[in-house]
Amino acid sequence: MTDFDPTEDLITLRGRSELTAEEQYDLFMTNAIQSGEDIVWTDTSGDYTARLSKADLDDLTVDHFSEAPDFLVYPF
Repeated sequence: MTDFDPTEDLITLRGRSELTAEEQYDLFMTNAIQSGEDIVWTDTSGDYTARLSKADLDDLTVDHFSEAPDFLVYPF
C-alpha cells in the first residue's frame, strides 16, 4: 500500500474481525517488521505479505486498527 496515512486510514485483519482492535494490533505487531521506510507484515501462515510504504512501525497504535471487517489486510 503506497498511500497509507496513519492520520486517516485504519487496518483490520480480514478473517479476524471477531477480534478487538487491541487484539488485532497485538497480532499485527507480532508479525510486522520495519524494513527501511516501510512496514512489512506477513500473516501467520506466511502466505500473504502486506507492505505499508513510508510508514513507521513505531508510529502505529491500537487507534490505527478497526473492528470493522472491510479495510486492509487479506485473510489468514
